[in-house]
Amino acid sequence: MGYRDDFYAIGNIIGYSGTLIDFPTVYFQTATEFGHITQKHGYVQNVGRNAVENAAHYTIGNELVNGVPKLVEKKHGQVFHESRSTLKRIDPNNFETVDFRVLGILTQAIRDNPNEKNISSFSRSDQVGIQRAEGNMAAVLREMKST
Repeated sequence: MGYRDDFYAIGNIIGYSGTLIDFPTVYFQTATEFGHITQKHGYVQNVGRNAVENAAHYTIGNELVNGVPKLVEKKHGQVFHESRSTLKRIDPNNFETVDFRVLGILTQAIRDNPNEKNISSFSRSDQVGIQRAEGNMAAVLREMKST
């Protein structure tokens, strides 16, 4: 039995980000909750099912960020996650429009990632610190490559 199998279910998939054939992040939402499954990440603690959160005042969609379309998640109007790619929406409950090949690939995330992310237990400030460290490391690696 996986973490929140009642929520991480086919009927709650709203879309994905990333490349479909390269372990995309799969997004889930109901009228009251939201979450996602990260399948591939440079840091293993960020792979798995995100802690399910209350969907009050939550929005998800594509926005232009510095002229680049990106998936943006907000809570109370404040951005808390900006993806590197866009959200590709799907409705698994609309049998007239759903691409069952895409849905089949996305549902593999549910089966293959039954556990909650290790990072879910980190405080928001720890998560910000991790993101900052990732950015610093990427900058150092770019500097090393250019010399």
